[in-house]
Amino acid sequence: MDDDELYAELIRRLGGGAHTADRSSGPVIEFVPAADGESTPVRLHITRDSLGEHLRSMAGDGDRAFPGEAPLVGALQLFLVHIDEAVNTRQPGQDDLVVRPHGVWASSSER
Repeated sequence: MDDDELYAELIRRLGGGAHTADRSSGPVIEFVPAADGESTPVRLHITRDSLGEHLRSMAGDGDRAFPGEAPLVGALQLFLVHIDEAVNTRQPGQDDLVVRPHGVWASSSER
C-alpha cells in the first residue's frame, strides 16, 4: 500500500464520520470515537506522509502483533490500537491526538 492508500484506509477504519480538516496547527483527521458517549470529535494530527513513515517504522511490530497480515496492514492495526488507547485514557478537554515514535498521546485542544 502506498501512503495515500494507507491514509484512506485509516480514515475508513476510524469511522465516526472521520474526515480531514485544516487547523492552524496543520492538517488533522477529525472523528468521533465509537466508545465516546458524546459527540465531541477528536483530532488526530497526522499527514499522509507522516502516517506512511510512522507505519513503516512500526512494520516489524505490526508483523509480530498481527502475523497473518502484511506488515504494513499489521502496523496500521497496531496504530489503531494506540489511537484507541489514547482515546480511552484521555482526560476531559484532551481532544487532540499527537503521534509520537512509541504511541499516540492525547493533549489539550487548541480552543
